[in-house]
Amino acid sequence: MHNGHSDPQATVVLVHGLWMNGTEMRWLAQRLRQWGYQTLPFRYHTVHASVAESSQQLWQFLEQHFGPQMCNAPSGQPHLVCHSLGGMVALEMLHRYPQARIGRMVAMGTPFRGNVAAKKIAQWSWGRVILGRSLSGALGGGGLTSAPPGREIGILAGNRSLLGVGRKLWGIGEANDGTIAVSETYLDGATAHRVLPVVHMGLLFSETASRMVYQFISTGRFE
Repeated sequence: MHNGHSDPQATVVLVHGLWMNGTEMRWLAQRLRQWGYQTLPFRYHTVHASVAESSQQLWQFLEQHFGPQMCNAPSGQPHLVCHSLGGMVALEMLHRYPQARIGRMVAMGTPFRGNVAAKKIAQWSWGRVILGRSLSGALGGGGLTSAPPGREIGILAGNRSLLGVGRKLWGIGEANDGTIAVSETYLDGATAHRVLPVVHMGLLFSETASRMVYQFISTGRFE
């Protein structure tokens, strides 16, 4: 899928998480640009659209910006860096559109195996409203839990929960980032998985996390 070395002329497409619009990924984008990559945000409706619908929009976005005529050169193949729900959207896109030409993908704090916190919130009527269509076949479980063959996917998870909020608020009785349990981030067939001592949003601001994102999209591994 990839040429195995750094290609700093390539573009990194940033895919944000639930209730976000991508501005929270600006710091990470700035770091990646300093290290030679171009960045491009992909924005989608996290509540009013299903993961399947958003995955189609991501596919159309990639086709629009990196169509077949551009993807013949290695520099034309974008990498995907996703936070939280964004990783589920990207994974769905890779399964639904196997012809998608991308380089590598990094998912940060993505609950590929469903999310206990979301299920707790969904027990309340207001919770189902604010989660919207992100719940079905995604945060509520029942989504895709394996990487498509031949795709290089690196996963970063956090295990720091400020004031034990993950356990106290959501009843997550294991290592978590305050929102997502580490065990929820595992993906069958992923290339690599690392756990960092950060909270869920901290994955986007951690110096270590940003360097590991850079390492993976450049080399296909976390050092």
